[in-house]
Amino acid sequence: MRRCRFSLPLIVGIVLTWGSLLSAFHVAGQQRGAAAPVRAIAPPKIPLPPEEMSAGISKFSYIVYGDTRGRRDGVDLQYEHSLVADSMVAMIKRLEMTEYPVRFVMQTGDAVGIRVSSMSSIV
Repeated sequence: MRRCRFSLPLIVGIVLTWGSLLSAFHVAGQQRGAAAPVRAIAPPKIPLPPEEMSAGISKFSYIVYGDTRGRRDGVDLQYEHSLVADSMVAMIKRLEMTEYPVRFVMQTGDAVGIRVSSMSSIV
């Protein structure tokens, strides 16, 4: 069996690099300033029924959407993602009165505010 050996300078270098990156992310988060005002979303026109009424429902649709990164990260609005959102709304409307209406949408993340390529100017 072969043992993998790492030199102490290599390990120290890796730890210092990760520490610098984490510090840069922390500083960048503090430099953003005051948070923008939060606006509550409007309640749905047709809310989900109470749990007792929906316990037997087994036919419905849902949308899962993620990876909201794009070529304009941290610079401008993501135009391409507005096209995706518009198509989701159209699909929800199209399925609204069918056997499989859309009952929820899950956004999985990847909404980034700082481009990774711009991190070198922060470090």
